[in-house]
Amino acid sequence: MRRSRTTQSGNPVRLTLTCMFLLLSLFLFTAPSCSAYNETKLSASDGTSGDYFAHAVATGAKIVVVGAPYANSNKGAVYIYQYNGNNWAETKLAPNSPAGVGYFGYSVAVSGNSIVVGAPYSNAQKGAIFIYRYNGINWEETRFTASDGAEQDYFGYSVVISGKTVVAGAPYAGSRKGKAYVYQNDGINWAETKLTASGGAEGDLFGYSVALSGNSVIVNAPYADRNKGAVYIFTLE
Repeated sequence: MRRSRTTQSGNPVRLTLTCMFLLLSLFLFTAPSCSAYNETKLSASDGTSGDYFAHAVATGAKIVVVGAPYANSNKGAVYIYQYNGNNWAETKLAPNSPAGVGYFGYSVAVSGNSIVVGAPYSNAQKGAIFIYRYNGINWEETRFTASDGAEQDYFGYSVVISGKTVVAGAPYAGSRKGKAYVYQNDGINWAETKLTASGGAEGDLFGYSVALSGNSVIVNAPYADRNKGAVYIFTLE
């Protein structure tokens, strides 16, 4: 196997892999064809030690979103990289009103021309999420907090977006039972729906991570049932 080398200029480097496979593949599988990959390293143009750039990452078509939640004295920052055919152009995001915001970029997600960013340590750890939609010139910001949020809920600990639907987890809400919030846009307004686990118990951390698939919302509770864990699927009928 030949390993890649990084040039001082940071340009993409050709990486060649020599195909190797187990003896078992002689009997069960056809050996895959070898592929070549180009490596590109991305880093924040204004990054400093302790930013924890890439704490969270998300990718879409020719776009990469990277969270650096410890940047700017833990206020956080998000970096958007868009491929223009030759290079990855960087755009830095920060809240329009940074007062009270904490760990912006702790979680990130992207869908089409929309990005959602979690800032779970905002406002005494009540948490907040920020939805950005690209209008062709700028990223327009919409900020949300949970309608029933309380201190140390950590709303925005996890986020996901698909089309006009956003889900945010608040795993420490309700004595760490946890909650998840679904936001759906009808083209004008965003409507909030709260999800909780039936039979949930303190310490389950429901909402620790979230996912979307079609009209289904998937929420995990990794500490449920004495740390056995559970996954809850909510399907819109």
